[in-house]
Order: sequence, then structure tokens, then C-alpha cells
Amino acid sequence: MKKRIKVIWTTLLPSPYRVDFFNELGKECDLTVVFLKKSSKDRDFSWFKNSFNSFNGVFLSAKTKHQNQTISRRRLFKSFYDSTVDIRIISNIDNLTNIALMLHLKKRKIPFYIEADGAFPKSGSGLKEKLKTILIHSAEGCFSPGIMCDSYFNRYKAKKVFRYPFTSVKKSDIVEKPISTAEKELLRSERNICYKKVIISVGQFIPRKGFDILLEAINLIQNNDIGVYIIGGDAPKNYLDYVEQHSLKNVHFINFLNKKELFQYYKLSDLFVLTTREDIWGLVLNEAISCGLPIISSNKCGAAFELIKNNGMIIDIGDLNGICQSILKFLANDNNISCSNNSLAIARENTLEKMVEKHIQIFEGILQNE
Repeated sequence: MKKRIKVIWTTLLPSPYRVDFFNELGKECDLTVVFLKKSSKDRDFSWFKNSFNSFNGVFLSAKTKHQNQTISRRRLFKSFYDSTVDIRIISNIDNLTNIALMLHLKKRKIPFYIEADGAFPKSGSGLKEKLKTILIHSAEGCFSPGIMCDSYFNRYKAKKVFRYPFTSVKKSDIVEKPISTAEKELLRSERNICYKKVIISVGQFIPRKGFDILLEAINLIQNNDIGVYIIGGDAPKNYLDYVEQHSLKNVHFINFLNKKELFQYYKLSDLFVLTTREDIWGLVLNEAISCGLPIISSNKCGAAFELIKNNGMIIDIGDLNGICQSILKFLANDNNISCSNNSLAIARENTLEKMVEKHIQIFEGILQNE
């Protein structure tokens, strides 16, 4: 019987997409994950235990009544020193605990690997930059989801970069074929949406996400036949004021939706637009292409460079006119079937199952080369 690879991993929070990935990965290897923090929204501690179906998930905390679900910093370090562990992975290298852990592993000459969901290369100097170079160069290799993150790791002298597909979407989440006009119309009628064309954008209502840029573009376009649905919580006052001042009656802000309802909005839409000022990845692009949507994204989204290939456009974040022209170009095309098919083909190559498969391949390759 083939020996299961033993993996230990530290990451910051038990985000839903992270837990989904670890549950899938845990089916293929002996996986322990140490979460350094708990989300402030997750107050019921028992929820975590029930959600960790295929891996051993624990939290960094020495003081709690749930001792069987926690690990102290000392025990965390000892777990990484364990010689029976095959692969050691560290995410969130800016975290002080992980920095200390990496420095201890470097001192003991114990191999470890760094993983990132994404990153943009930046120029800089000073102590922090020198420390990053030391840490990243000390790792045996770095796991990267795309070209921007590759450049980031190479900027800090990574010994080796392993590429993997990054997503929150399972194979079963991807629609089989482009959504028909009749199905879109049905989904819209169920939600009292009467526009000829629909644009969707998804994300938190924070300045970094750049929804103010999208609002400026919609104001320039001035077409009330286009409905714009921005989903991400309670809209801030400045967005509401802008919409009122410019009489943008075709712009609608929607609170957070569960995954099932959110995907219904993806399906009823004609175009996904993301005018983010910075997203090291942007999982909403994965979600959008899984429903066959064409995509317009700013050049400040890591996922755009991996997921937009003959199914959309990447526009400079400062090119407001370019954003407007791209929106009008895609919405003027009554038959975006080729774009939809391209989106679905890309989505099928970027599933959680593919993400797990690639990680296992990398693990096996590392162990074969030892």
C-alpha cells in the first residue's frame, strides 16, 4: 500500500475557500493545518471541528476550553521539527509567528516551502525587504498561482517556483454550457430585473475594490438599458450619494448573498466587470467564468492574467475611457457564445480538484528528488 504523504501547513484564517481546499487535499494526503487566527464572525468554535472533514485542523491558542482543537506556539514549532513530516508549507509570511517559525527552520536546516494565493512584485528597500529576501530564499521552493506571483517570488530570490491553479470553484459548480437567453430572462423575471443587458460586479465595498471607478464608467456611458448590480454588502454613503447626484437609476447595490443565490446573479448577467485597484488574486473571476461570463478586469488583479484569454479584456486601471469602450463592445455583441465557451474551458482547468491534483504532483516530485 502506497504511503500517504504527511503534510503540515500554517495559514492565517479558516476562510471558506481555504477549508474547502484543505478538505479536498486531505483526501489525498495526511494533512494537518494550523490556523493562526479565528475569524471574528465565527463565534461558534464547534463549527470549525465539524467543517474539518478530511484534515486535522487546529488553532494557535494556548488558552481555551477547547484544548483538543488548539496548539501552542511551542507545539506548532515542534510539529514542524518532526522528522516524520514530508512537506512543510507556510502561508502568510508577514505574520510574526510564521517569521519566527521560518527563521527557526532555517537555523535547524529543516526544509520548508512557502505558499501564496497571489502577490504583485514591488520595488523597495530597507530591513523589511531584506528580511523577505532571507525568508523566501531560505525556502526550498514557493507555490505560486500565477505570473504576477512568480515575479514577486523571483524578486526575492526564490530557489524554485511551483505553479498551481488557484480557485474556490469545484468542478460541479461549473455550468455545462453557456446560459441561454431564455434562461437569463427567466432568472431576471424572478428578480424583477427588466434591463436589456446586465453587468455584475462582486466584492467588499472598500476603496481598494474600485467600485467608484465602475460608477464613473457607468455615468459616462449613460445607458439606462444596462442594469448594473454591485454585490458586496451595505453600500457606503459616498457611493449612494454619487448614484443620487448623477441619477444613476440603473445602478443597484446588493448585500452579501449566499453562494447559491450569488451564482444565480452570475448566470442572469451578460458581463462581469472588476475595476479593482489591487487584488492579489480575485476569486470572483473564477466564479464568473464558471458561469460562462465574459470578463473585463483592471490590470491590478492577479487572476486576470491567468483567467482572461479570448474571453474578455484587461484594462489599465487608469484608463477610464478604455473601460467604457470595453463594456460597450461586449454588450453590443448579441452573441458572446465563443467568449462564454472560452470562459467555461478555462474554468474547467482551474477547479479545486485540479488545484489538489497539482499540489499532490508537486509533493511527489519533491520527495522523488530528495
